[in-house]
Amino acid sequence: MAIFFSFLLYQGMVKWSNIKTFDGYNLKFPQTMQLKDGLVAKFDEFSQIISVRKGERELGYDMLIKSKDRIKCVDMEVQPEFKRRGIGGLLHAISVMMMKENKAKNIYLDALPQAIRFHFNKGFRTDCTNKENAYIYMNSIIRSNTPFEDLKISAKKLMFKLTSGGKEAIKEADKLYDTYLSRVIHNNISIDDANLPATLCMDLKNKDLKKHGDFYNGILESFGIDYRI
Repeated sequence: MAIFFSFLLYQGMVKWSNIKTFDGYNLKFPQTMQLKDGLVAKFDEFSQIISVRKGERELGYDMLIKSKDRIKCVDMEVQPEFKRRGIGGLLHAISVMMMKENKAKNIYLDALPQAIRFHFNKGFRTDCTNKENAYIYMNSIIRSNTPFEDLKISAKKLMFKLTSGGKEAIKEADKLYDTYLSRVIHNNISIDDANLPATLCMDLKNKDLKKHGDFYNGILESFGIDYRI
């Protein structure tokens, strides 16, 4: 059972508390927040789930697991009738608040094909983590039904480089796949034609928060949360 430490910290109008997780890591989380339009955002310290509710109804949730210096978004879901109302963006914004407060290196997740566009538009980028994933993602480009011949040629070259290359080759694969996703999204190419992988490793790095600060601050402000990324 998680151990609860009851002391409060303040950042703007947001109150914070700490728990020690099942794995023994300290996790700082926001206390229950009253939002605009009667919404409530609450973090359950035992399940480590952020939920957004209106009355008794749960509109969406996000399960976050903290390790030593990273936070994993294990499962995010928004009820179908409440999609495209900013709930998913709000959940990400709260997790970004937690990344900042916990001084975590990044938030990472495994995105399903239908969610890749959503996460990419929220600042998450490809994080291959290993050669096997890099091969899969490069093959995704090569076998796609897209007009991006320049990227297909680059992906083929990088496949050879990955056989002998180390971390630098994997980083190149990350950048190339991000370029590919940007074009896929810009040209509104379907999941099938884009040949997106069954899951895509993605992350949002703490060091990149300045680039996305205004975006997330806008989300927080729209829901009445007084906090600056």
